[in-house]
Amino acid sequence: DASALGMTLSSINPAIRSRLHLGRHTTGAVITHVDSGSAADSVGLEGGDVIERVDGQPVKGPDDAKVLLATAEKTPSKPILLLVDRHGAESFLAMPQTPDAG
Repeated sequence: DASALGMTLSSINPAIRSRLHLGRHTTGAVITHVDSGSAADSVGLEGGDVIERVDGQPVKGPDDAKVLLATAEKTPSKPILLLVDRHGAESFLAMPQTPDAG
């Protein structure tokens, strides 16, 4: 199911861990799809990226990520800080939120 901010998230399972070359201790939510033109797309997130932290809070799986993202969305003026693992390289991204019209 598509989450807020234009991302579809999934759990890390052994097949995904192997395909994405994730370390044994990598935890988080795997992005399986990014909607074109979404907030996630605007900062260059892509399928296969693993969200490890949202605003400094550890993400154990997609449900964690959705709760943390929903909480972050309550302050739309503030970008959401993500710690993302892409092919074993961690980087921080500040994702601006697109305010809803109306």
